[in-house]
Amino acid sequence: MTLASNAGDVALRRVDELSAEQLIEAARLVRLAMPHFYQPLTDDRAEVLIAAQLVEPGNELSDTLCSLCGESVISIMCAYPAREQADRQRAGLHLLGGALDRVEVSRVFEHLQSFREQVGPISARGMYLARIAIAESYRGTSLASNLLAGLIETAGDEGVSLHVRADNRRAIALYQRRGFNFVDDEGKDYRIMERR
Repeated sequence: MTLASNAGDVALRRVDELSAEQLIEAARLVRLAMPHFYQPLTDDRAEVLIAAQLVEPGNELSDTLCSLCGESVISIMCAYPAREQADRQRAGLHLLGGALDRVEVSRVFEHLQSFREQVGPISARGMYLARIAIAESYRGTSLASNLLAGLIETAGDEGVSLHVRADNRRAIALYQRRGFNFVDDEGKDYRIMERR
């Protein structure tokens, strides 16, 4: 499947269709989408753990869709039915916890607890956009907008919900252009947006 953008035609691939090198490229973009979430881990460690999550079924990252230009991964989008969010996040945390030593588990889970306090609950309707990231050299090419359009079409009348960092003006502007609105009060690091 291909997707048109100002960057030219790009191929869409599921993570299970990627090479090992492309999987690490996808993991870098997942980390880029939420750097605060992965903050307690070193870059290399985070990429290896994220790559493992990408290929493990049933967790938050397992249904990631990647855009390729040639052989390079230039975007990722992780989305799934919103009603599955809690189960998928638990599965991802279980996978992450099993790959860490005791010191890392303690540090990471302490960080995730404080992170969780800044993220409100979403509606269980429609689709949940867990991550979206575009490689820096491909930003501004309409790729993110086209990926969102496909997700919105898939979700239909049930809509799409997401969390966005409150200070990420560029992402907020993109979501608003695509019809998303804030559905929570200000005051947290991450805000909830929905398109219904």
